[in-house]
Amino acid sequence: MNPTYSMLYTDCDFPSTGSDTIYSFKLEHYENNYVRGEPTQVSLQSQDIPQTTPGYVTNHLSNYAYIDPNEALDNPDR
Repeated sequence: MNPTYSMLYTDCDFPSTGSDTIYSFKLEHYENNYVRGEPTQVSLQSQDIPQTTPGYVTNHLSNYAYIDPNEALDNPDR
């Protein structure tokens, strides 16, 4: 399997006059349509947190081919 990669860059502008802290940064992937709270895949937590702002955090989410659970388990009843 050859994974495909897409780059995503987002800039969050915090309007406060001081610094804030990013405590959590995860990526979610939705295979076909966006359904709130039902991602197809979720990344691990970023290793860059906690991070004070201004600053940056990074994360990685490999794309994978969906496989039906019955097929993955070699279920003979499928």
